[in-house]
Amino acid sequence: MGFIGELGAMTLELRYLAALTTNQTAQSDWNAVLEHLRKLVSSSSSNGLYLLTLESAFAIQSRLASLSNDAHHFFGYLVRSSKQTAGGDLQAMGMLAEGLAAARRHGVLVENATSGLVTVEDVDYAARAGEGIMKVGACQLASTLALAGKIRLAEALVESCVKLHLNVPTTAAAGNHSSSNATTTASSIVPHGLPAAEVVFRGTAGRDIDRRGVLSPELAESYFTLWRLTRKPLWRARAWNLVLAINATARVGFGSGGTGFSEVANVDYEDNRLTDYQPAEFLGATLKYLYLTFSDFGTLPLDRWVFNAVGQPLPVCGTGPAYPKC
Repeated sequence: MGFIGELGAMTLELRYLAALTTNQTAQSDWNAVLEHLRKLVSSSSSNGLYLLTLESAFAIQSRLASLSNDAHHFFGYLVRSSKQTAGGDLQAMGMLAEGLAAARRHGVLVENATSGLVTVEDVDYAARAGEGIMKVGACQLASTLALAGKIRLAEALVESCVKLHLNVPTTAAAGNHSSSNATTTASSIVPHGLPAAEVVFRGTAGRDIDRRGVLSPELAESYFTLWRLTRKPLWRARAWNLVLAINATARVGFGSGGTGFSEVANVDYEDNRLTDYQPAEFLGATLKYLYLTFSDFGTLPLDRWVFNAVGQPLPVCGTGPAYPKC
């Protein structure tokens, strides 16, 4: 994860811990660190786009922060920081607006007026090759946009994710995985339905595209957030399709005591080879968001809780005894 992603990942937790302590010095020290880091991020930006690192804004291939790579954690943190402080973090939403405006100017965030879809390019590659690569992290950005009140943009981005990341030829049979590199021969064939780690659009990129079928939480989080905010049945239906796809495609040892789920090595292979890798966030975030999508609205409501980069809920200040004041 790039620097600004790390900044976003740790800030919500440390602010909450600082609020729980009675040590005023500790609170003020952390707030000073946060303010300093934000100034560094802003001052090192290139053409209004925040850098993933603070190494050099003038390097030939300086790592501009795309919205679909590590930086989606940073943009997510800005929105959640505003939510966590009950709107008290006034700077956060301004930085979000600046980042999104720059992304539009430089063609990182592309809204198609004809199709209504939104694509998010990885600037690291688009700036060099003039071609677009969209990482699955862009799908998590939709949750951030929805929380920021940009529902139309969020819905359009999720539609793009569904069309780009799930439109793959791999098929798999449910209940026939006993080990890695398994093949499927059963007659009951279903679409695999897992998002690819990366997809290419607007031409052929000059690099190998990561076509793993991933179990990471990007789509699950956005489906959950859009369901809670819009209550449109579409998002629950999409979430359920993802549940079915995970169970049919990624489950290892189904029906014979197996309890693991593996990512798919390459979604372009029809033999559906598995990787023996179950990401940590699959349990901590993917399954949690899918469960919450079908839970009661009173379970971790979004006006009282914010979720950090790995799906852990933190209370909004002033909403209960766990965080009584900002």
